[in-house]
Amino acid sequence: MGQTAIDSPSAIWKQAAEGQMMISTNKQSWTPVETSDIKYVIRKAHFDTAVSGTVIFRNKSPEVTTRSGDLIETTNASATLKIYMQHHGMTSATSKVRLAFDTTTENFSGILASALNNNTYTVTGTGWNWFTITAPTTATASKVHYTSGIAASFDAPMDRIVVHGVVQAPIGTSYQTKVKTTSGRSISGVQVPYIKESIWTNVDLESMTKFKTPRLVASYPNELLNMTDVNSLDVGVDLSTTNSNLSPIVHLDKFGCVAVSRVINNTLNNETLPKGGDALSRHVTKAVQLQNPATSLRIIFAANVASENLISVYYKTKGSKASGSIDDEQWVLMQSTVPLSSSTNYDEFFEYTFDVSKLAQYTSFKVKVVFTGTNSALSPRIKDFRFIALAV
Repeated sequence: MGQTAIDSPSAIWKQAAEGQMMISTNKQSWTPVETSDIKYVIRKAHFDTAVSGTVIFRNKSPEVTTRSGDLIETTNASATLKIYMQHHGMTSATSKVRLAFDTTTENFSGILASALNNNTYTVTGTGWNWFTITAPTTATASKVHYTSGIAASFDAPMDRIVVHGVVQAPIGTSYQTKVKTTSGRSISGVQVPYIKESIWTNVDLESMTKFKTPRLVASYPNELLNMTDVNSLDVGVDLSTTNSNLSPIVHLDKFGCVAVSRVINNTLNNETLPKGGDALSRHVTKAVQLQNPATSLRIIFAANVASENLISVYYKTKGSKASGSIDDEQWVLMQSTVPLSSSTNYDEFFEYTFDVSKLAQYTSFKVKVVFTGTNSALSPRIKDFRFIALAV
């Protein structure tokens, strides 16, 4: 106090801030210093209210996981390998997959794991729980092999997305979350995958956003070879303010998203068999027991069905004196009293009635609703399900 400042010719004649300078030699007892203090500079940000800033998060490729017990099927004198792996997400003939084996000494009917290890292949055929590739050599036998451990890159299909995160927006500031996604393809679809959107779609933080067509988060081999090495998912947060002293705050370590997909294909093969069937999406009721025998059955529900998709209804019955279980009976297809109508939006439901009459007397029945189609993003939905069993 009273001396000349080291950065100006002016004398320091008063305390510049609140507080008291203290000195300690043992970090326990402190002695005030009346004539000394610390000089410091406080800097603050000045935000441009005329523009907005954007934070962009880009996806990490879906994890390549190693699993034991996956199956590899070989065909004699063929180089085609069929690898069984659920939910791999690769539904296109242009999809790429990278394989890695825990034990490279494995032999799949003459096709060595060492020849397949850490190589990228084009998917030549695909189903919801399998895909095929062309191996560098042909197999010497037709056989199903258990693997000790295989890792494969995979795509993550996406019909819905929920963006999670923490953004603080003081009064006078605002933010908007948005996504830029990549096209996918349903299991039985004809959509063209691996096309990155050029424009952003606004989404609400912590809310589910529904897409009208399938999307995906691609594996690195597919981003590299099918997308010219660009990320397949971008999540952006636009930041703006009307106060030059304030800005929204994005917590970088608390951002992420959940991708949701639906499993649906477009086949009704074998659905009349007592058990099983080739459709991947169905609702089957428990057996309903009647106190009195009935000879007719009416099923009523409301449904949302897009033009690319279909709902089919089956029933089975069993009389009180019939032997065996109702589960051993064949399913029978029912017809709607009016044709199915295509819903024009996600919330539009139409009521349908399915009738069958002049049945042999039965005292128990089951109902199966099968969902099929080529667009998983608009997969069929039903509600208000009810039934009437009558003796007519």
